[in-house]
Amino acid sequence: MDKRTYVLSTHPGCIEANYVEKRGAEINLLTRLDSQFFLLKENGTETEAAILEKFDKNINDYVDSNSFKDNRFVFLLPSEEVTFRTLVFPFQDIRKIKQVLPFELGNEILGHLEDYHYTYQIKLADYGQAKALIQLVSKAKRNFLVDFCTKKGWEIQGVLSSASFLAGLLPHDWKVGKCFQVYVGVDECFVSALYEGDLMTVKSFPNRILEVVENHYNQSEEQNAVALKEKLSDNTENLKPVKNELAWLSSQINLFLKSNIEDYSTVSISFHGVFAGLFDWQNQKVLLKTKQADQQILEGADSQTSLKQFQSSKTVESKVIDTQQALDVVDSKFRIRGTNEPSDRNPWGILGDMPKRFPNFLDRHALSHFSQGTPIQRFARQNRLGLAAIILLSMIFLGSLGGNIFLQIKIKQQLITHLDRQLQQQILQILPNSALQADQAISHLKNLITKRKQALNLSRNFTDRDYVSLKFLESLTNLMKPDTKSILERIEFSSDRFSMNGAIDSYENLQKLKSKLQIFPKFKEKRIIESNRKSQDGILYRITIDL
Repeated sequence: MDKRTYVLSTHPGCIEANYVEKRGAEINLLTRLDSQFFLLKENGTETEAAILEKFDKNINDYVDSNSFKDNRFVFLLPSEEVTFRTLVFPFQDIRKIKQVLPFELGNEILGHLEDYHYTYQIKLADYGQAKALIQLVSKAKRNFLVDFCTKKGWEIQGVLSSASFLAGLLPHDWKVGKCFQVYVGVDECFVSALYEGDLMTVKSFPNRILEVVENHYNQSEEQNAVALKEKLSDNTENLKPVKNELAWLSSQINLFLKSNIEDYSTVSISFHGVFAGLFDWQNQKVLLKTKQADQQILEGADSQTSLKQFQSSKTVESKVIDTQQALDVVDSKFRIRGTNEPSDRNPWGILGDMPKRFPNFLDRHALSHFSQGTPIQRFARQNRLGLAAIILLSMIFLGSLGGNIFLQIKIKQQLITHLDRQLQQQILQILPNSALQADQAISHLKNLITKRKQALNLSRNFTDRDYVSLKFLESLTNLMKPDTKSILERIEFSSDRFSMNGAIDSYENLQKLKSKLQIFPKFKEKRIIESNRKSQDGILYRITIDL
């Protein structure tokens, strides 16, 4: 629902509208448009198309006689045009309930389900059960409203039944246990049964009040609903037909309440409509408060059938009351919420009960027969051409952007291919006899580089080593004069002993060699043992040093 919207009642004989404004979680009433009556003379043989054609003329006349500030509307359908059904399912699977609901409805209604548009609200109950409240309305009436708004350029914010609208006005403190809403107006009469604030059952009572009031409205100078109600309370003689209808309705309401209430002390009952103030609650039944109403009704001759039904209902109720006279019976909570507007207002229909401020229940109502979606969705439908142009330009922009990106990717792919060729040529220069691909050649070169690094590290480590034995041999060799004939046959050098065997040319050189061995730090001040003998090659010797 948008910020400001009209709520329009679509009763064929009593059309009215209220202008409301949404403010957060509440709705404020801004303006009430006067009700307007339209003569309905049905011969009982009119087709639905003829009725809709007459309604089309009536609603056009109402629109032409009032100036509307906005093109957004919430429509209220009379409850007598809506079929109410309550189905109980032995399971609570919402998905399964939605699947079997059309088949169950086909068995519940007369005619074909294809001729109706239905909405439903599923509530979980005790013992693993679920209840579904279904509201069915003729597709012809619904499609008429849609086509009518299309021709007028209006936006439909929702299509609700009058019972759903009245249930939305239920005070918060009444949303406990079982509650009944009784609506008695010029346009229609119905009783709604609610549980925990949820609509469960609706019973509509067709009557002739509209026809009677319309005749009085056209013939009398008094054309105000509040004044008419006061005259009814004063028991004005020429309003006897209206009282007859109200008396008959009170009997029908009592029968309905009796069949749906087990304990009157646990329920709440509220009366609504322009005639709500004419009813009273006494001894667990609804009574008409007009002076001497019962006597005048019984003497009247305009509605004999209604009077007989009323008398029979009174007889039944009197028997019930007689059986409970000895009991201290506590009546249910009873409220009258009739419209008490200033005298310049004609609150004839259901919209007369709309308060100045009430909770916002019109947004995305579960039992609405039409919804144009969220404000964003409605904005999209209203600006199709502009959005189409924006989408087209966006597609062109995104297409050009995508084409540019594609060209850049293509150029980069060509550059990569060219670099691959150059890399392959470099590989052939480095590895001329190989047929390796680029990644394989790189891996092979990495392995060669790794091996070369290892070889270099090994060579570097070899040169950095301290070769003690080689240095010792070098020093020992330097001790022997080059001109001295000597042969070194064997050397043993361990941690605890050093020995050397060989041949030398003279005993004198042997002694010199022996003394020179003491220049080595390990041999200083060590005991040197020498043994020698002569041979053809010279003097054979053995020098031993204990370390």
